[in-house]
Amino acid sequence: MVAVILLVAGPSLLACDGTDEPAFSLTAFSPGRAYTDHLVPAVLRGGPFRPSFSVDTSSGSASSDVRAFAAALLPAALPSAFDSTLEPIALQITGLLDPGTLMIDVPPAVAKGLYDVELRDPRGRVSLLANGFQSLGPDIDPPDVTLSAPQSGSFVIVGEPVQVIVSANDGDGQLTSLAWTLTAPDGSTQAHTCPPPENTARATCTDGEFVVPDGDNLDDDLLIRTVAQDWAGNVGMREDTIHRARLPVIDSVTPTAGPATGMTQIVVQGQAFTRATRVLIDGVAITPNGGIVESDLSAIRGFTMAHDPGSWPVTVQTGDGIAMGPLFTFVSAPVVRRVDPDQGPSVGGTTVTIVGSHFVCQGPGTVGTRFSVGVGVVRVDVNITDCAGPSPNRVVGTMPPYAVPPDGTGTVSMFATDPTAGESELPDAFTYNSLPPPDPAAAR
Repeated sequence: MVAVILLVAGPSLLACDGTDEPAFSLTAFSPGRAYTDHLVPAVLRGGPFRPSFSVDTSSGSASSDVRAFAAALLPAALPSAFDSTLEPIALQITGLLDPGTLMIDVPPAVAKGLYDVELRDPRGRVSLLANGFQSLGPDIDPPDVTLSAPQSGSFVIVGEPVQVIVSANDGDGQLTSLAWTLTAPDGSTQAHTCPPPENTARATCTDGEFVVPDGDNLDDDLLIRTVAQDWAGNVGMREDTIHRARLPVIDSVTPTAGPATGMTQIVVQGQAFTRATRVLIDGVAITPNGGIVESDLSAIRGFTMAHDPGSWPVTVQTGDGIAMGPLFTFVSAPVVRRVDPDQGPSVGGTTVTIVGSHFVCQGPGTVGTRFSVGVGVVRVDVNITDCAGPSPNRVVGTMPPYAVPPDGTGTVSMFATDPTAGESELPDAFTYNSLPPPDPAAAR
């Protein structure tokens, strides 16, 4: 068998040298910078790259041959910041992916500095990619490692599985390993290894978890050690402390209702509370910061935030451990908008319809909202006789006699009071006619 190397011309294109061979150029060298402790696989892009062909004369078969290409790193003629004594470095071409991509190996131990990339094709033509590659020399920087979950200093619940998320970043280097180990106060360990993908500088591991170990003293913390190593043998490590707790228990919540405007002081009593335990209503933490934990860790105090009217569960949370408690009801303060009719005799007895919103009334004898008339602190209750509709926005009542001293104007406000939600006032809501004459004795 005889192998013959042939240079085969492609479609007729006039090149810069006057031949009909197409010109080629270099556009990118990837990676553009790298540590050179080891061989660096690289890609040279540009083209069109037209190899020679190896022909088997006995069979007539032919295959492309990249051995006639020659590539090199040439010291860049640039700033004195780079070593002027750098030597040219021959590169090994390992394959042709397509007419625009050559596979190239950069040998190890390339001196630190900036290089032009030169390529000579099988036809003897040369193209140069200025400043195409920067050798960073030996890698002496360890990878940066990060623990994303559980967060350092957070609480985890005894007996529960906890997902661990760790990451490593080696910059221009390449990772070879990533792992974490959990160590309990008694010395027992749980570990997980996350092999990074080949030739990668960054990796994140999310498929590991540990079960929180119990112990006689939960004040003794857990230790998570995260370790990553790169291909140069540099090791990056960090240690994070994790606190343990038991699942919280709610014994009581006082009160269980308050105004929708918020700022109701609430006290939650229970067990297994920690300094990091928080109280939430409908997922919203009470203030300040989920409540203040008392010194004996048996109660948490705080104030509700403003919320839409309705009932939602009170929860206590330590880390990911959540205990459900009773419902807390947010109540809107009643609002009086109109009184009809808006006048009547001073002796009282006028039947009026009071229109507004957020009234509590299910029928005679079940009125939760108190209605009264007066001026300032002088008030007299209105006798509510019925709810005037299916929605809590209309009630019927009987006006009391005029109670303001005769020298008053006869015009009074209507007040609506809810013992939980608060009070509102409609000024000048009703006018009493035929006021009694002034008392002469009172005038003296």
